[in-house]
Amino acid sequence: MNNSKTVKTDYIIIGSGLSGLTIASILTKFGLKNIVVDKGSKAGGRMSHGVMNRYELGGKEFKYDHGAQFFTARSDEFKKEVNVWLENKWISKWCNGFSKNDGYPRYIGIDGMHSLPLKISKNLNIIQKTTIKTIKYLNHDWVLEGTDNKIFSSKYLIMTPPLPQTINLLSENIYLFEKKFLEEIKNIKYDKCVALMMSIKKGTNIKFPGAIQNPNSLWDFVADNKIKGISKKNCITAHASASFSDIIWDFNEVKCKNIMLSELEKLVNFEMIETKIHKWRYAKPKQVLNYFFKKAKHNPNLLITGEIFGGAKLEGAFLSGINTANYLVNNS
Repeated sequence: MNNSKTVKTDYIIIGSGLSGLTIASILTKFGLKNIVVDKGSKAGGRMSHGVMNRYELGGKEFKYDHGAQFFTARSDEFKKEVNVWLENKWISKWCNGFSKNDGYPRYIGIDGMHSLPLKISKNLNIIQKTTIKTIKYLNHDWVLEGTDNKIFSSKYLIMTPPLPQTINLLSENIYLFEKKFLEEIKNIKYDKCVALMMSIKKGTNIKFPGAIQNPNSLWDFVADNKIKGISKKNCITAHASASFSDIIWDFNEVKCKNIMLSELEKLVNFEMIETKIHKWRYAKPKQVLNYFFKKAKHNPNLLITGEIFGGAKLEGAFLSGINTANYLVNNS
């Protein structure tokens, strides 16, 4: 630790999902010095997309969203932000529902879901590919040790990862929160999701707007990414339901793919080229809290926030982020 250069800031935000990016954007707007640290390779969390057949000629034209497939805006705060994104052409409207038109627009990233966090994070101070190993409170500052001997020092510490990861990172400091809150969060569980992505030779039997939602007990969502408008070539994303994901979670990749393909072909017509799977351990919290963030009772400079507070959707992640940021700005 003594051989490492310490990066000092006023606010350190763990996690570069939508909550963390929202907080950092608002703090930056008000001239408050902050750093976002994330273990992933790119900002956005579950707002993620990728490509199939990456190293083949034209392979990158098989594009898929494999985390969040879309988002809606119900609250006035989020509608206002979404309108800004629409004006900037960072997002587009996909449809108003899948089996029927329910009047609520579904929005997607203009070039795949990950294109939105890329735009949001463009002018933010974000350090990716850094896992936090230890968190200590020393001399009225939070001191964090990360991989590659990175050391961070900050007055405020804001935690946005999924709750089990946050609790693990704060293992030596979780006692700073009141017992009632600790009792409230200790039994919160998350649904898992196994995502199957597949490049295919020709179109599917999926009709416009290009997705099937909750077709049966095995699948939450199946999307044709070409009809959806993000892929030039034919590519499928299929999200297993929580119960199906639990069944296949521990199987190796080959067995997992084979089972998913066998079940999917009962629902969708496809001629497979290549497949991938991705396992989301913390896809969605089974319960959410009815407030937007939690400040530690015994240290007001430690806060936990994220979708568990705002609701188990991207809108919830945004709402938890904006309310946390507004609190910090008002108390700066």
